[in-house]
Amino acid sequence: MAFSNLRGAIDPNKTVPVPGNVITPLDKIVQSRIAAGENGVPITGLEATTDLLTRLEGASFNGLQRARTQLSKAINWDQRNGGFYVADLKHAYDALSDAMENAVRSTARGDGDEAVKLYKDANKTYADTLTHNKDLRRFLANGSDERIVDRILSFGSDKSGQGDIHKLAQLMNSMGKEEWGGISGYAIHQMGTDASGNFSNAAFLRRYKSLSDKAKEMLFGRQGTNTREYIDDIATVADRLKSSGKYANHSNTAGTLALLGLLGLGEGPDLIDKIEDHPYATGLSLVAALALSRPATARWMANYSRLGAVFLKAPTAASRAALMVGARELSASFGHTLGVKIDPNALVPQQ
Repeated sequence: MAFSNLRGAIDPNKTVPVPGNVITPLDKIVQSRIAAGENGVPITGLEATTDLLTRLEGASFNGLQRARTQLSKAINWDQRNGGFYVADLKHAYDALSDAMENAVRSTARGDGDEAVKLYKDANKTYADTLTHNKDLRRFLANGSDERIVDRILSFGSDKSGQGDIHKLAQLMNSMGKEEWGGISGYAIHQMGTDASGNFSNAAFLRRYKSLSDKAKEMLFGRQGTNTREYIDDIATVADRLKSSGKYANHSNTAGTLALLGLLGLGEGPDLIDKIEDHPYATGLSLVAALALSRPATARWMANYSRLGAVFLKAPTAASRAALMVGARELSASFGHTLGVKIDPNALVPQQ
């Protein structure tokens, strides 16, 4: 964090007086907004900030920093909603920054000038990080949801001169885990959507292979969907089968087509087409993306693909029986996790 080194050089919890040039503009804004009948956010946050800054004992460096963060949020909100108080808020923000510098000097554990230098360095690092994240968000904001994910995937490209893993990392670190996990799941949907607007594992695996290892880990590892190991398994099985050519001579039965569809090797119906009943108004494409973004289902998809590869290489009674077990486990996981029905018999080549 930008201020971690600074806190070691000062007493961040020691209170200091807060100058009037910080409190006056804030109080003016709060009173004006209350008189206008405003409530909720951001007025509640500004009221809490004013209360913190007007305590008799003063405010600590930590308290001043929390107040400045709240002011920054209020400035952003005001700019999006008319900008009536931006000038006063920025004046208070600048005054609060000066108050923080004075607090650093007066609470320094050692040389006050050295502590102030650490404060200014931390401020610059913090400002640079904010600016970079704003640039990323502005870059991502231009376009539809589909184009947003396309931009994220371009950051993760493994092609020379196209990817920018640093930007992808910055973006990931600027979001909460839940928000990033949602984007990662939506990325699966986008990566698998073909030209006709339908989801296909062939399209998904093709785009998945174009990502760098670091991008795969960020999007689909523990910080993302947490399904990378299963997706890697499916991709590996598909590559080995394709290179061996073992799948090419099998009959085009329904079960074989479903298996090859999962592996991105077939021209016929995909695994997802075997779903008989589902509650999703947006269609089966969403189910396919959810299946790969949930560890509980992605695990059994990978298991089914491994067992299917064994059967295609050596189609014996034993390998078919094992594949049937895998199909039942896969069907059960889809039902339990996604609430959809798949007949496991439709996932196994008939004798």
